[in-house]
Amino acid sequence: MGKPINVKGTGVVNNFTDKDTILVYTGPNKIPKQLNKTALLKAVENNITVPGVSEALIYKALITATVVKTTSGVLVIGKEYVIFDEVKDGDDFSNVGYVALNTPFTATGTTPTSWTAETEIIDILLSQPTLIVLEDNIGITSTDYADVGTGQYTYNFHSTSKFINGKTYLPINAVGILRYDNDIITLESDTYANAGVEIIIYP
Repeated sequence: MGKPINVKGTGVVNNFTDKDTILVYTGPNKIPKQLNKTALLKAVENNITVPGVSEALIYKALITATVVKTTSGVLVIGKEYVIFDEVKDGDDFSNVGYVALNTPFTATGTTPTSWTAETEIIDILLSQPTLIVLEDNIGITSTDYADVGTGQYTYNFHSTSKFINGKTYLPINAVGILRYDNDIITLESDTYANAGVEIIIYP
């Protein structure tokens, strides 16, 4: 049996190939007829459209980041860091601006009181993700990335009046959908290491 295909309108689209078949129901309780492209076109005299994925607007991207972290050494004054995992017993960062887990802090000194137990400190600037666009026929006008605190980061996708409710599908992988309206989609995550983003707008 061939793949299911929606039918509407007039004209013929080439994505329905000779290798495909379609089931045609002629009425209630009737056995459907299985037709290939040639037989179908002959039966309907070309008064048909077989819409494909190409009719939808699609955006695909990869948000990838290499987390830059260190377990010893010195910090750079004025640079932003964060500790996601536990502060290991014996380590003390209170003198260099550290406040709490998952809370970014700006280094006020170079040498922590104690950093011998290999607590991981993440360099926020060097760990920011890179957006690699794979496909875009939606027309994303801009994107931006922001640290919203508490260890969470947002990625915003802007496109004027395109993200219509009921027609926009977001099969997001590895990140959460925080919100969206007609003009903006906002994703939120604590990490964007190899996160797939896909936005589909149906006609």
